[in-house]
Amino acid sequence: MKNTFKIFIVEDDRMYQKMLTHILEPDKSSKLYLFSSGKDCLDALGERPDIISMDYSLPDMDGTTLLSSIKSQDLDAEVVVLSGQTDTSTIYELLGLGAYDVITKDVSTKYRLINVIRRLKELIELRHQLIELSSAF
Repeated sequence: MKNTFKIFIVEDDRMYQKMLTHILEPDKSSKLYLFSSGKDCLDALGERPDIISMDYSLPDMDGTTLLSSIKSQDLDAEVVVLSGQTDTSTIYELLGLGAYDVITKDVSTKYRLINVIRRLKELIELRHQLIELSSAF
């Protein structure tokens, strides 16, 4: 069973970063890592995050580039993209690249993100249990 989930928050808007921290920090089963750029996130992937919440529009790269770079690292991390982007072709592209979900930034973002993180933690727990069971045989 996993004790602590490492969650990367990649967001360049300080106010939005504070809001995300505020909604995710009370969960003591999570350790949050904050990044303001895609490069900083990529440089820290050695920490082996479980979940990455990333903004689509960052100062140094767009979400498609960052997601592709994350997925090329062959990590088990699940990625949730937060964006003001409503173009369906971009959303489908992000999902095709391996994003677990794409959440549009609006008044419901907080609640959707909390639910997605909760589901991802359950999924990660199930994966760990499956690995433990498989190794027993």
